Amino acid sequence: MNNYLTKLYNIDAEGNYDEISIHINCWEQIIYNALKNYEIEYEFAFCDQINLYLNKIGTTFEMECISTNIHEDLYKVEVVEIEVDIFETINTLLDSGEILGVATAFNLLPPYIYYDEESIEVHNKHFMTMIGRDEEEYYFVESPLLIAKERNTTYFENPTINVIKKEVLQKAFKVSSSIRRVFINKKQLSEIDKLSDVIGMIIRDYKGEGMLLDSSKDVYVGRKAFQEFIKILKENKLGYTESNFLQSHFPAHICYSRRMLLKKCLEKSKNEKHQISYIKCLGLLDDSINKWSLLKRSILKNIYIKDETRKFGEDFRKNIIKIVEEILIIEDELISCLEQLY
Repeated sequence: MNNYLTKLYNIDAEGNYDEISIHINCWEQIIYNALKNYEIEYEFAFCDQINLYLNKIGTTFEMECISTNIHEDLYKVEVVEIEVDIFETINTLLDSGEILGVATAFNLLPPYIYYDEESIEVHNKHFMTMIGRDEEEYYFVESPLLIAKERNTTYFENPTINVIKKEVLQKAFKVSSSIRRVFINKKQLSEIDKLSDVIGMIIRDYKGEGMLLDSSKDVYVGRKAFQEFIKILKENKLGYTESNFLQSHFPAHICYSRRMLLKKCLEKSKNEKHQISYIKCLGLLDDSINKWSLLKRSILKNIYIKDETRKFGEDFRKNIIKIVEEILIIEDELISCLEQLY
């Protein structure tokens, strides 16, 4: 039986943020939590592409970091069909020692920062990790950044686990509910280090030699995505203010986080053969990470400007152009450096 209640989540024994958890999305966090039953180098399970993918759509564009699912052989995800009472289904799975991904109307759950019972919009594009229960309450794991401490209760034996009453969940489930089971493929744990494959993809896609693009779409990948993004901002024609990349800091955060995870994996796979190039790559990754951090903070700052006449203003546009041009210069050099290593 897996005892998920004794493990630490999102915060380490010293009270610091878990350096992997803060750099992965909600679904990856469920996989990460399931992997805690095994002694492995967890960073490698989430090392993935760092390249941008830009897709022009009508009067605007979408841009995000590419996801390759290179580790899809490591785990299996199964959608749970609710044939009877949802709690009966959840209870059976939790009592058998499983870990679950649960999506619901998070705007109806007081522990969450999304909590707003008056909201017309249902916030259900997220998954929590559910790990246990008793007769009246359910135990779940969540990023501390999404939890409102003043409305939250933690498990008395483990403060990194949150507790929510059944009747509160029931209210949210009536609006929206979805459950996923997660199975770890133990045979693949020894093959978790795919750093060479990941870096190979990064190099090829950055140079436009990798992904097969849909010719029916106006899409750009890697270096070309950077160039097109800069062009869009400089021409100030396409509706960049409506782009997902600038409406939320999350896409930039994922780009930042992928570079952080890549750096951690490079540090774990120290390259003695090409020591000079290895040290140079780590330094360039640091430079890139700092610029991506600045970019996501600039986007976030703009989002919270209350004066709508100042939001997405000329200063913001020029600042984003400047940062992205600096990132492009750094990553040109980074890709060249990675080519010398792999």
